[in-house]
Amino acid sequence: MAFNLRCSESMTHFSRIRMIDEDISNVPDRGRSPLRNFRSQIRAPYALIKDLSSRDQDIAMSFIKALAAQHKKRSTEKKKLRKKINQMLRRVIVISRELHTLNSHPGD
Repeated sequence: MAFNLRCSESMTHFSRIRMIDEDISNVPDRGRSPLRNFRSQIRAPYALIKDLSSRDQDIAMSFIKALAAQHKKRSTEKKKLRKKINQMLRRVIVISRELHTLNSHPGD
């Protein structure tokens, strides 16, 4: 499902904005505390969703859930890339140590 999100340039009810929390479904419970401002909830301005029709509210919540799923996917990809980078850095260290050993002891 593809979404286009357009923000209104003027918010008439800006003073009434509150935040709503929507739990992300199917997120495994984490054993340790979250890192650096990680949230397991979606926060959306209540005023943006409150005045919509029920059909539009459903569409907005579907968009928010799709956005959360995409964020989770990107976070997983980022974690895998970080792991691969760390593995490659360890290989670089091992190779540089071997080169240093060969240069330090040329007769061996």
